[in-house]
Amino acid sequence: LSRLLTKDAEPLGGSLAWMAPELIVTQTPPQPAADVFSYGRLCYMILECRKPLAGFNTDAIKELARTKVTNQLVWDKSKPLQKECATLCEGMLDFRPETRPTMIE
Repeated sequence: LSRLLTKDAEPLGGSLAWMAPELIVTQTPPQPAADVFSYGRLCYMILECRKPLAGFNTDAIKELARTKVTNQLVWDKSKPLQKECATLCEGMLDFRPETRPTMIE
């Protein structure tokens, strides 16, 4: 998103485990929905105390993006509010950028 808003932003970087699938499989410019996806992965890490897609190598993550499989996250739904948080995060992690909530939502 910073590249869309500023002229001096650095080239797109980051780890595939945090990157929106549309950025992995296409060369389209990043949109705000990509930040929503990454934020969903960040929320998962904070709530579950584990990195998203831990144990998946680069090729496996690319294959998940190509085959439109994004919700490979394990949730401990026995914790308070975990079910509700999982539902919210899974919406942010939808493969289709147009169906992800906005940051305002």
